Amino acid sequence: MPAWTQRVIDLLEAISNSGRGTVTYEGGGSGLLTGALHVLNTTSGDWVEACSLFEERTAGLAGFPLGHDPAVSGVFVGPGKRLSTSAGVTNWSAGGFLYVSATTGLADTVPPAVGSGEYSRIVCQCLPDTGEIWMFQDTMWSKLSTS
Repeated sequence: MPAWTQRVIDLLEAISNSGRGTVTYEGGGSGLLTGALHVLNTTSGDWVEACSLFEERTAGLAGFPLGHDPAVSGVFVGPGKRLSTSAGVTNWSAGGFLYVSATTGLADTVPPAVGSGEYSRIVCQCLPDTGEIWMFQDTMWSKLSTS
């Protein structure tokens, strides 16, 4: 995989997001769902929609695509971002942590249940203003064993 390219830019996108943070233009994939939570698959190097049911869709670098092609529009990887709750976040709660959800492409304040066999990872936190999150890269994740 090529060296990572990062730029700090003001995010003023047509997808009703605004904020400030780091955007990368690296990683493969096309037809990404703008605003949905994605992770960089560590095997393929492609951005895929996050899902707590699968390790390879939980454990990679997390981000929110700003368009359908990461090489053109970039992927927001934090810190900070404004985001509509209908575009990647469910169960809004000021101060609450957002976990990779079992629903593909979403982050949720409700963590996966112990014993579910899902993978648990915190990817961002809700700020006081509804729709605003603080994105950070927590590299810790764990499988919630079924036994």
